[in-house]
Amino acid sequence: MRNILAGLPEFEIVHECSDGEAAVRAVKAMNPDLLLLDLAMPKMSGIDVLRALRMGHHKTRTLVLSATVDRRQTLELLQLGARGILLKDVVAERLAGACRAVMAGRYWLGDQTVTDIVQAMTDPGGLQLPEPGGAALTPRQLQIVKAVVEGRSNKDIAEKLQ
Repeated sequence: MRNILAGLPEFEIVHECSDGEAAVRAVKAMNPDLLLLDLAMPKMSGIDVLRALRMGHHKTRTLVLSATVDRRQTLELLQLGARGILLKDVVAERLAGACRAVMAGRYWLGDQTVTDIVQAMTDPGGLQLPEPGGAALTPRQLQIVKAVVEGRSNKDIAEKLQ
């Protein structure tokens, strides 16, 4: 993934981390525009990294990469501030597109993720985190999720919510 993005002129790789603790330190020190965050990392999971960064109120936009994401994880990731979720087996065009969308302030959710959100919304309590102390989605984030569930495109959502 590093090679894919490094080959595109609009992206500059400023740092690479081998574990979650290093990722938290790097984001706090460098305040990058975009963080590509793996959910499965040593020392500190991607979800724990998001929790740690949220406490510091960092403005870095996060695109989460994972082999699989279930509906509970999807909701929790969005509630913790992730702007996008992308499966690791993505092709180069989708990775770059997801990064561009997140950098532009939009949300990026794959087809399966949208299905999971729809199913979670029909499940009573589906939008609640199982853990106490989890941050709820903001009213604006709920508007975005509802628009995605309605099948609106990113462009339609942006125009609707301006």
